[in-house]
Amino acid sequence: MVYSPEGTNKRLSTTPPRRVFETNLTVGRLRIRRKASSAVMATLLVVAIAVAPSTTYVWSTNLAGALMGTGGVDWAKKKISQTTSTYTSVTVTNTYPGNTTSKTSLMLAGIAVGPGFDESKAKLVTQARIAWIRTDVQLSSDFHNAYSVASRNRINIVGILDYDTLNWNSSFTLQDWKSAVAKAQSAYPLIHVWEIWNEPTLPKYRLGYMDGSPQHYVDLLRSAYETLKAGDAQATVIGLGGVLLGRPGDLDFAKAVFADGGNAVMDAYSVHAYPGDLNIGKNWEYYNQLWTQELQQYKAFGKPLWVTETGLESTQLTEADQSEFLTKSYSFFVQQGASAFIWFQLKDYYGSDGTFVACGLVRVDMTTKPSYVTYRNCIK
Repeated sequence: MVYSPEGTNKRLSTTPPRRVFETNLTVGRLRIRRKASSAVMATLLVVAIAVAPSTTYVWSTNLAGALMGTGGVDWAKKKISQTTSTYTSVTVTNTYPGNTTSKTSLMLAGIAVGPGFDESKAKLVTQARIAWIRTDVQLSSDFHNAYSVASRNRINIVGILDYDTLNWNSSFTLQDWKSAVAKAQSAYPLIHVWEIWNEPTLPKYRLGYMDGSPQHYVDLLRSAYETLKAGDAQATVIGLGGVLLGRPGDLDFAKAVFADGGNAVMDAYSVHAYPGDLNIGKNWEYYNQLWTQELQQYKAFGKPLWVTETGLESTQLTEADQSEFLTKSYSFFVQQGASAFIWFQLKDYYGSDGTFVACGLVRVDMTTKPSYVTYRNCIK
Protein backbone atom coordinates (compact mmCIF):
# COMPACT_ATOMS: atom_id res chain seq x y z
CA MET A 1 0.00 0.00 0.00
CA VAL A 2 1.32 3.46 -0.88
CA TYR A 3 0.36 6.57 1.08
CA SER A 4 0.58 10.26 0.34
CA PRO A 5 3.84 12.09 1.11
CA GLU A 6 2.00 14.40 3.48
CA GLY A 7 1.41 11.49 5.85
CA THR A 8 -2.36 11.86 5.74
CA ASN A 9 -2.78 8.14 5.32
CA LYS A 10 -4.88 8.91 2.22
CA ARG A 11 -4.92 5.75 0.19
CA LEU A 12 -3.47 6.35 -3.26
CA SER A 13 -2.66 2.96 -4.70
CA THR A 14 -1.49 -0.54 -3.96
CA THR A 15 0.91 -0.32 -6.90
CA PRO A 16 4.65 -0.16 -6.09
CA PRO A 17 6.43 3.17 -6.87
CA ARG A 18 8.02 1.89 -10.08
CA ARG A 19 4.66 0.61 -11.29
CA VAL A 20 3.11 4.01 -10.47
CA PHE A 21 5.76 5.70 -12.60
CA GLU A 22 5.25 3.25 -15.44
CA THR A 23 1.47 3.59 -15.19
CA ASN A 24 1.64 7.37 -15.24
CA LEU A 25 4.01 7.21 -18.18
CA THR A 26 1.61 4.89 -20.01
CA VAL A 27 -1.34 7.17 -19.27
CA GLY A 28 0.68 10.09 -20.50
CA ARG A 29 1.48 8.25 -23.69
CA LEU A 30 -2.19 7.36 -24.15
CA ARG A 31 -3.14 11.00 -23.71
CA ILE A 32 -0.57 12.02 -26.27
CA ARG A 33 -1.78 9.29 -28.58
CA ARG A 34 -5.38 10.35 -28.12
CA LYS A 35 -4.49 13.96 -28.86
CA ALA A 36 -2.57 12.81 -31.90
CA SER A 37 -5.50 10.59 -32.90
CA SER A 38 -7.83 13.57 -32.58
CA ALA A 39 -5.57 15.58 -34.84
CA VAL A 40 -5.34 12.72 -37.31
CA MET A 41 -9.10 12.20 -37.21
CA ALA A 42 -9.74 15.91 -37.74
CA THR A 43 -7.43 15.90 -40.74
CA LEU A 44 -9.04 12.75 -42.14
CA LEU A 45 -12.52 14.19 -41.75
CA VAL A 46 -11.56 17.45 -43.45
CA VAL A 47 -10.09 15.48 -46.35
CA ALA A 48 -13.04 13.07 -46.41
CA ILE A 49 -15.62 15.83 -46.49
CA ALA A 50 -13.69 17.61 -49.25
CA VAL A 51 -13.28 14.43 -51.28
CA ALA A 52 -16.67 12.84 -50.69
CA PRO A 53 -19.04 15.34 -49.11
CA SER A 54 -21.95 13.02 -49.75
CA THR A 55 -20.51 10.21 -47.62
CA THR A 56 -22.65 9.03 -44.72
CA TYR A 57 -21.44 9.00 -41.12
CA VAL A 58 -20.87 5.27 -41.01
CA TRP A 59 -17.23 4.84 -42.00
CA SER A 60 -16.16 8.15 -40.42
CA THR A 61 -17.63 7.31 -37.05
CA ASN A 62 -16.25 3.78 -37.14
CA LEU A 63 -12.79 5.18 -37.82
CA ALA A 64 -13.19 7.68 -34.99
CA GLY A 65 -14.20 4.89 -32.65
CA ALA A 66 -11.18 2.82 -33.61
CA LEU A 67 -8.79 5.72 -33.08
CA MET A 68 -10.38 7.44 -30.11
CA GLY A 69 -12.69 4.99 -28.38
CA THR A 70 -16.43 5.27 -27.91
CA GLY A 71 -16.25 9.00 -27.33
CA GLY A 72 -14.78 9.42 -30.77
CA VAL A 73 -18.04 8.47 -32.43
CA ASP A 74 -19.94 11.42 -30.96
CA TRP A 75 -16.95 13.64 -31.65
CA ALA A 76 -16.92 12.62 -35.32
CA LYS A 77 -20.64 13.24 -35.72
CA LYS A 78 -20.26 16.68 -34.16
CA LYS A 79 -17.37 17.55 -36.46
CA ILE A 80 -19.28 16.42 -39.53
CA SER A 81 -22.40 18.33 -38.53
CA GLN A 82 -20.32 21.48 -38.10
CA THR A 83 -18.96 21.19 -41.64
CA THR A 84 -20.92 22.66 -44.54
CA SER A 85 -20.48 22.04 -48.24
CA THR A 86 -21.73 23.62 -51.44
CA TYR A 87 -21.63 20.20 -53.12
CA THR A 88 -25.40 19.99 -53.52
CA SER A 89 -28.55 20.53 -51.52
CA VAL A 90 -29.18 16.80 -51.84
CA THR A 91 -27.53 14.42 -49.37
CA VAL A 92 -26.23 11.59 -51.51
CA THR A 93 -25.57 8.29 -49.80
CA ASN A 94 -22.18 7.27 -51.15
CA THR A 95 -21.96 3.53 -50.47
CA TYR A 96 -18.27 3.47 -51.36
CA PRO A 97 -16.57 6.84 -50.72
CA GLY A 98 -14.32 7.57 -53.67
CA ASN A 99 -12.40 10.35 -55.33
CA THR A 100 -15.29 12.14 -57.02
CA THR A 101 -13.81 15.62 -57.07
CA SER A 102 -11.90 17.67 -59.58
CA LYS A 103 -9.35 20.37 -58.86
CA THR A 104 -12.04 23.03 -59.03
CA SER A 105 -15.31 21.32 -58.13
CA LEU A 106 -17.09 18.84 -55.93
CA MET A 107 -18.92 17.47 -58.98
CA LEU A 108 -19.60 13.75 -58.87
CA ALA A 109 -17.92 12.01 -61.82
CA GLY A 110 -19.37 8.87 -63.36
CA ILE A 111 -19.56 6.69 -66.45
CA ALA A 112 -22.43 4.88 -68.17
CA VAL A 113 -22.11 1.10 -68.51
CA GLY A 114 -24.26 -1.76 -69.78
CA PRO A 115 -25.37 -4.94 -67.96
CA GLY A 116 -22.21 -6.70 -69.18
CA PHE A 117 -20.15 -4.85 -66.58
CA ASP A 118 -17.37 -7.22 -65.54
CA GLU A 119 -14.08 -7.20 -63.67
CA SER A 120 -12.06 -5.97 -66.66
CA LYS A 121 -14.36 -2.98 -67.06
CA ALA A 122 -14.40 -2.35 -63.33
CA LYS A 123 -10.61 -2.17 -63.42
CA LEU A 124 -10.75 0.47 -66.16
CA VAL A 125 -13.27 2.46 -64.13
CA THR A 126 -11.28 2.43 -60.90
CA GLN A 127 -7.97 3.14 -62.64
CA ALA A 128 -9.56 6.26 -64.12
CA ARG A 129 -10.58 7.33 -60.58
CA ILE A 130 -14.26 7.06 -61.54
CA ALA A 131 -16.28 6.20 -58.44
CA TRP A 132 -19.78 5.97 -59.99
CA ILE A 133 -21.42 4.03 -62.79
CA ARG A 134 -24.87 4.64 -64.27
CA THR A 135 -26.87 1.76 -65.65
CA ASP A 136 -30.41 0.52 -66.31
CA VAL A 137 -31.62 -1.62 -63.42
CA GLN A 138 -32.86 -5.06 -64.41
CA LEU A 139 -34.35 -7.83 -62.33
CA SER A 140 -32.08 -10.37 -63.98
CA SER A 141 -29.03 -12.51 -63.32
CA ASP A 142 -26.97 -10.42 -65.77
CA PHE A 143 -27.63 -7.24 -63.85
CA HIS A 144 -27.11 -8.98 -60.53
CA ASN A 145 -23.64 -10.00 -61.74
CA ALA A 146 -22.87 -6.41 -62.75
CA TYR A 147 -24.14 -5.20 -59.37
CA SER A 148 -21.89 -7.72 -57.61
CA VAL A 149 -18.86 -6.63 -59.63
CA ALA A 150 -19.50 -2.99 -58.70
CA SER A 151 -19.89 -3.97 -55.05
CA ARG A 152 -16.64 -5.95 -54.97
CA ASN A 153 -14.79 -3.01 -56.51
CA ARG A 154 -16.43 -0.42 -54.24
CA ILE A 155 -18.06 1.40 -57.15
CA ASN A 156 -21.29 3.32 -56.51
CA ILE A 157 -24.29 2.93 -58.82
CA VAL A 158 -26.77 5.42 -60.21
CA GLY A 159 -29.61 3.03 -60.97
CA ILE A 160 -32.09 3.87 -63.74
CA LEU A 161 -35.59 2.57 -63.13
CA ASP A 162 -37.22 2.31 -66.54
CA TYR A 163 -38.42 -0.01 -69.30
CA ASP A 164 -35.57 -2.43 -68.56
CA THR A 165 -36.74 -2.77 -64.96
CA LEU A 166 -40.15 -3.70 -66.36
CA ASN A 167 -38.63 -6.09 -68.90
CA TRP A 168 -40.15 -3.93 -71.66
CA ASN A 169 -43.70 -4.72 -70.57
CA SER A 170 -45.70 -2.74 -73.14
CA SER A 171 -48.90 -2.86 -71.08
CA PHE A 172 -47.59 -2.17 -67.58
CA THR A 173 -49.83 -0.39 -65.08
CA LEU A 174 -48.98 2.01 -62.30
CA GLN A 175 -49.29 -0.88 -59.84
CA ASP A 176 -46.88 -2.97 -61.95
CA TRP A 177 -44.46 -0.06 -61.79
CA LYS A 178 -44.71 0.29 -58.02
CA SER A 179 -44.10 -3.42 -57.59
CA ALA A 180 -41.05 -3.37 -59.91
CA VAL A 181 -39.54 -0.40 -58.05
CA ALA A 182 -39.96 -2.12 -54.69
CA LYS A 183 -38.43 -5.35 -56.01
CA ALA A 184 -35.44 -3.47 -57.45
CA GLN A 185 -34.73 -1.66 -54.21
CA SER A 186 -35.02 -4.89 -52.23
CA ALA A 187 -32.78 -6.79 -54.66
CA TYR A 188 -30.07 -4.13 -54.78
CA PRO A 189 -29.80 -2.51 -51.33
CA LEU A 190 -26.44 -0.87 -52.08
CA ILE A 191 -28.02 1.41 -54.67
CA HIS A 192 -29.02 4.69 -53.05
CA VAL A 193 -29.30 6.96 -56.10
CA TRP A 194 -32.18 6.28 -58.47
CA GLU A 195 -33.03 8.00 -61.75
CA ILE A 196 -36.65 7.69 -62.83
CA TRP A 197 -36.92 6.61 -66.46
CA ASN A 198 -34.52 7.36 -69.29
CA GLU A 199 -35.22 10.10 -71.84
CA PRO A 200 -39.01 10.08 -71.37
CA THR A 201 -39.55 12.52 -74.23
CA LEU A 202 -38.29 10.09 -76.88
CA PRO A 203 -41.01 8.01 -78.62
CA LYS A 204 -38.89 4.83 -78.55
CA TYR A 205 -39.01 4.80 -74.75
CA ARG A 206 -42.77 5.18 -74.44
CA LEU A 207 -44.67 2.06 -73.45
CA GLY A 208 -47.44 1.01 -71.14
CA TYR A 209 -48.40 3.64 -68.59
CA MET A 210 -45.45 5.78 -69.69
CA ASP A 211 -47.14 7.27 -72.75
CA GLY A 212 -44.93 10.34 -72.90
CA SER A 213 -47.36 12.68 -71.17
CA PRO A 214 -45.95 14.87 -68.38
CA GLN A 215 -48.77 13.87 -66.02
CA HIS A 216 -48.17 10.14 -66.44
CA TYR A 217 -44.47 10.72 -65.92
CA VAL A 218 -45.25 12.58 -62.69
CA ASP A 219 -47.40 9.63 -61.60
CA LEU A 220 -44.45 7.28 -62.14
CA LEU A 221 -42.11 9.70 -60.40
CA ARG A 222 -44.39 10.09 -57.38
CA SER A 223 -44.94 6.35 -57.04
CA ALA A 224 -41.20 5.65 -57.25
CA TYR A 225 -40.32 8.48 -54.86
CA GLU A 226 -42.74 7.32 -52.18
CA THR A 227 -41.70 3.67 -52.53
CA LEU A 228 -37.96 4.39 -52.48
CA LYS A 229 -38.12 6.82 -49.57
CA ALA A 230 -40.18 4.35 -47.55
CA GLY A 231 -37.42 1.79 -47.97
CA ASP A 232 -34.49 4.18 -47.65
CA ALA A 233 -35.13 7.65 -46.27
CA GLN A 234 -31.70 8.79 -47.49
CA ALA A 235 -32.25 7.67 -51.08
CA THR A 236 -31.69 10.28 -53.78
CA VAL A 237 -34.42 10.33 -56.42
CA ILE A 238 -33.60 12.06 -59.71
CA GLY A 239 -36.46 13.34 -61.84
CA LEU A 240 -36.96 14.20 -65.53
CA GLY A 241 -35.00 11.12 -66.59
CA GLY A 242 -32.50 13.04 -68.69
CA VAL A 243 -34.38 15.54 -70.82
CA LEU A 244 -32.25 16.55 -73.78
CA LEU A 245 -30.66 19.99 -73.94
CA GLY A 246 -31.30 21.69 -77.26
CA ARG A 247 -34.12 19.35 -78.27
CA PRO A 248 -37.38 21.13 -79.15
CA GLY A 249 -40.11 20.36 -76.64
CA ASP A 250 -37.97 18.94 -73.84
CA LEU A 251 -37.90 22.13 -71.80
CA ASP A 252 -41.68 22.41 -72.16
CA PHE A 253 -41.99 18.81 -70.93
CA ALA A 254 -39.84 19.67 -67.90
CA LYS A 255 -41.92 22.76 -67.12
CA ALA A 256 -45.11 20.69 -67.30
CA VAL A 257 -43.65 18.06 -64.94
CA PHE A 258 -42.88 20.73 -62.36
CA ALA A 259 -46.26 22.39 -62.89
CA ASP A 260 -47.97 19.03 -62.22
CA GLY A 261 -46.26 18.66 -58.85
CA GLY A 262 -43.02 16.97 -59.84
CA ASN A 263 -40.99 19.36 -57.70
CA ALA A 264 -42.23 17.70 -54.50
CA VAL A 265 -41.25 14.17 -55.55
CA MET A 266 -37.67 14.57 -56.75
CA ASP A 267 -34.42 15.50 -55.05
CA ALA A 268 -32.70 16.62 -58.25
CA TYR A 269 -33.33 16.68 -61.99
CA SER A 270 -31.25 15.29 -64.84
CA VAL A 271 -30.41 16.43 -68.35
CA HIS A 272 -28.56 14.86 -71.26
CA ALA A 273 -26.22 16.98 -73.33
CA TYR A 274 -25.11 15.89 -76.79
CA PRO A 275 -23.47 18.22 -79.33
CA GLY A 276 -24.94 16.50 -82.38
CA ASP A 277 -23.49 18.92 -84.91
CA LEU A 278 -20.22 19.79 -83.18
CA ASN A 279 -17.55 20.62 -85.77
CA ILE A 280 -19.90 19.66 -88.60
CA GLY A 281 -21.78 22.91 -88.86
CA LYS A 282 -21.65 24.07 -85.24
CA ASN A 283 -18.69 24.92 -83.00
CA TRP A 284 -18.22 24.62 -79.24
CA GLU A 285 -19.22 28.26 -78.67
CA TYR A 286 -22.60 27.53 -80.21
CA TYR A 287 -23.30 24.77 -77.67
CA ASN A 288 -21.79 26.79 -74.86
CA GLN A 289 -24.27 29.60 -75.47
CA LEU A 290 -27.23 27.33 -76.25
CA TRP A 291 -26.83 25.21 -73.13
CA THR A 292 -26.07 28.20 -70.91
CA GLN A 293 -29.29 29.95 -71.95
CA GLU A 294 -31.37 26.81 -71.56
CA LEU A 295 -29.89 25.88 -68.19
CA GLN A 296 -30.82 29.29 -66.84
CA GLN A 297 -34.45 28.24 -67.24
CA TYR A 298 -33.86 24.85 -65.64
CA LYS A 299 -32.18 26.48 -62.67
CA ALA A 300 -35.44 28.32 -61.98
CA PHE A 301 -36.86 24.98 -60.81
CA GLY A 302 -34.67 25.28 -57.72
CA LYS A 303 -33.30 21.73 -57.77
CA PRO A 304 -29.73 20.43 -58.17
CA LEU A 305 -28.64 19.62 -61.72
CA TRP A 306 -27.32 16.17 -62.62
CA VAL A 307 -25.85 15.61 -66.09
CA THR A 308 -26.50 11.89 -66.36
CA GLU A 309 -25.41 11.62 -69.98
CA THR A 310 -23.10 13.58 -72.20
CA GLY A 311 -20.69 12.41 -74.83
CA LEU A 312 -19.38 12.58 -78.35
CA GLU A 313 -18.69 9.76 -80.75
CA SER A 314 -15.05 9.59 -81.75
CA THR A 315 -16.25 8.79 -85.27
CA GLN A 316 -18.12 12.10 -85.47
CA LEU A 317 -14.72 13.56 -86.25
CA THR A 318 -11.66 12.16 -84.47
CA GLU A 319 -10.65 10.72 -81.14
CA ALA A 320 -8.82 13.98 -80.45
CA ASP A 321 -12.08 15.91 -80.94
CA GLN A 322 -13.82 13.59 -78.50
CA SER A 323 -11.10 14.23 -75.93
CA GLU A 324 -11.31 17.98 -76.43
CA PHE A 325 -15.09 17.97 -76.01
CA LEU A 326 -14.77 16.02 -72.78
CA THR A 327 -12.41 18.63 -71.37
CA LYS A 328 -14.62 21.54 -72.42
CA SER A 329 -17.91 19.98 -71.35
CA TYR A 330 -16.52 18.91 -67.97
CA SER A 331 -15.29 22.45 -67.31
CA PHE A 332 -18.57 23.89 -68.58
CA PHE A 333 -20.72 21.87 -66.20
CA VAL A 334 -18.40 22.66 -63.30
CA GLN A 335 -19.07 26.32 -64.01
CA GLN A 336 -22.79 25.62 -64.24
CA GLY A 337 -22.72 24.18 -60.73
CA ALA A 338 -23.73 20.67 -61.74
CA SER A 339 -23.81 18.08 -58.96
CA ALA A 340 -22.87 15.23 -61.29
CA PHE A 341 -21.25 14.62 -64.67
CA ILE A 342 -21.67 11.18 -66.24
CA TRP A 343 -20.03 10.35 -69.56
CA PHE A 344 -21.75 8.09 -72.06
CA GLN A 345 -20.16 5.64 -72.13
CA LEU A 346 -17.25 3.43 -71.03
CA LYS A 347 -16.83 1.26 -74.12
CA ASP A 348 -17.67 1.48 -77.83
CA TYR A 349 -20.36 -1.00 -78.79
CA TYR A 350 -22.69 -2.25 -81.50
CA GLY A 351 -26.37 -1.51 -80.99
CA SER A 352 -29.12 -4.10 -81.32
CA ASP A 353 -29.62 -2.95 -84.92
CA GLY A 354 -25.93 -3.40 -85.69
CA THR A 355 -25.14 0.33 -85.56
CA PHE A 356 -21.65 1.08 -84.27
CA VAL A 357 -21.65 3.58 -81.37
CA ALA A 358 -18.24 5.10 -80.67
CA CYS A 359 -18.96 7.20 -77.56
CA GLY A 360 -16.70 5.08 -75.39
CA LEU A 361 -13.55 6.06 -73.57
CA VAL A 362 -12.18 2.70 -74.68
CA ARG A 363 -12.43 0.91 -78.00
CA VAL A 364 -14.14 -2.40 -78.67
CA ASP A 365 -10.83 -4.20 -78.12
CA MET A 366 -10.59 -2.53 -74.67
CA THR A 367 -7.65 -0.29 -75.58
CA THR A 368 -7.98 3.22 -74.23
CA LYS A 369 -8.60 6.35 -76.27
CA PRO A 370 -7.12 9.79 -75.49
CA SER A 371 -10.44 10.69 -73.82
CA TYR A 372 -9.85 8.02 -71.16
CA VAL A 373 -6.71 9.78 -69.97
CA THR A 374 -8.43 13.15 -70.31
CA TYR A 375 -11.26 12.10 -68.02
CA ARG A 376 -8.85 10.68 -65.47
CA ASN A 377 -7.00 13.98 -65.41
CA CYS A 378 -10.23 15.93 -65.00
CA ILE A 379 -11.22 13.87 -61.97
CA LYS A 380 -7.91 13.85 -60.07
